[in-house]
Amino acid sequence: MATVLVTGVRREAGIAAAVGKRLRTDGHAVVTAGWTTYDTEHRVGVDAQTATDIQADLSAAYGPAGLIDQAI
Repeated sequence: MATVLVTGVRREAGIAAAVGKRLRTDGHAVVTAGWTTYDTEHRVGVDAQTATDIQADLSAAYGPAGLIDQAI
């Protein structure tokens, strides 16, 4: 099975969290990434948060490359 990186995983009720859970159920190795700072500042869906493997600010210039490096 493949190793999969799922971004945007912070809210338990979110699509990304559901995708990550399903991929794990299907036997894939899953690395999750989110950015708690964003969710805290925007207060959207902060009611139930889940832990992520990596905290990454994808809006930062180094964010996407740093995320990939950490995931590997």
